[in-house]
Amino acid sequence: MTSSPGRLPVEHGSEKGSFRSDLRPEVRWVLLVASIAALAVALPAALLVYVPASPRSDAWIVTLLIMVWAGVRVSLLWVSGIPRLFDYFLWVFTYIFMGIAPTAQIRSGLTSTTTPGVDSGMDLPAASVVALGLVCYEAGRLAWMILEVRAGQKAARRVRPVHPTRTLVLAIAGVLIGGYFVSRIGLAGSLGSREEPWRRDRLPGPTRRCARCSTQERCTRCSSRSVGWRS
Repeated sequence: MTSSPGRLPVEHGSEKGSFRSDLRPEVRWVLLVASIAALAVALPAALLVYVPASPRSDAWIVTLLIMVWAGVRVSLLWVSGIPRLFDYFLWVFTYIFMGIAPTAQIRSGLTSTTTPGVDSGMDLPAASVVALGLVCYEAGRLAWMILEVRAGQKAARRVRPVHPTRTLVLAIAGVLIGGYFVSRIGLAGSLGSREEPWRRDRLPGPTRRCARCSTQERCTRCSSRSVGWRS
């Protein structure tokens, strides 16, 4: 990896040079700082401020650090302008599903209704496995870069450009499939909370009354499953 004054670090190898964006180095640095500030600073800070602090374990600290590092890596990738799609999707997935989601759930103490019965005792081991995997990935990538530089492999690889017509067809197909999905479940189901129907149907609140004996709390006298609840 090499760098020069006013430029972002450039990796030796195939993709450099012709696949970089035409942005000036000053603009690229501004975009990089703004992206890191948003993804690796502002959003993690927002989770700490707005998510209720009732952690079920200390694993949220590990997932928060994963989120911060993934935000830095995503920023470096998209600002560089080099098409490293595997790297990009890996770190976007890590940022969302190994960073934001578990941090919010573990810190708030809530479990997603799609995965009931999660053992909180496995939070820290699971987060540690994810972190170890990312460290191994970064170590392997760094080793490959060092070996490539030592071998003097500076010939540019050919990267097939994206076909505009196929891309447009794929985008239209995605919009149609998304529209069909929304039409089947409804707009409210797409934008609403997944927990609200579950709470309403399975966990009646204290303001509801048993339809048989009119008690306000969860009915203990009527053991039949056919007992209904009414507000």
